[in-house]
Amino acid sequence: MGAYPNNVDAGTVIPSGAKLTPAGPEGPIGLGPTGPTGPIGVDGPPGPAGPQGVAGVAGPAGAVGPAGPAGPAGVPTAIYLARKGLLGSATIAFDNPGDQTITLNSARCRISSIIIEGSSYSPLAEPTCAIYTGIGGSGNVVVDPGQVFTLATSIDWMEFTLASYALVALVVSGVLYLRLGGFGTAGATVRLWVFGEKFD
Repeated sequence: MGAYPNNVDAGTVIPSGAKLTPAGPEGPIGLGPTGPTGPIGVDGPPGPAGPQGVAGVAGPAGAVGPAGPAGPAGVPTAIYLARKGLLGSATIAFDNPGDQTITLNSARCRISSIIIEGSSYSPLAEPTCAIYTGIGGSGNVVVDPGQVFTLATSIDWMEFTLASYALVALVVSGVLYLRLGGFGTAGATVRLWVFGEKFD
């Protein structure tokens, strides 16, 4: 009979009467050294995009900035007022050699022209006249003595020649006085207009 002192493969047929040696105890598990570290794995593909985040709440308003510098001074409103134009008018009678008043709408003005028109008598060639700032030929002279009225028809007009005072100074009386050089045609009249600029 054969002997089987070593392990036999599973499924081996052992003949009857063969000598079997029992297996010895299992030896200890061997501990070998740690093997080398394996290579680092490749990065996987990127994951899908995450959902869009919710908008944050608006922050509080910032503080008000400092005031800007002051703008340039504006043009005084007064220069836009209607300063230039008619200063006064009067009806002059040629049978009155005394003072005939011409009231002005300004007590501080520059006279630019004095015009007569609308004669009630044609042709008109009346006595000479003068215009002053005071009664009785006093004050400053606005129209020198010797100014002549000459109007051929009722629709003619003429402009008086201003004296040197009126060309350089403001009239501050508020009233002018016309004086004739003598009596003219009874009932004859003419309209007189004073134009210029107001400074009050």
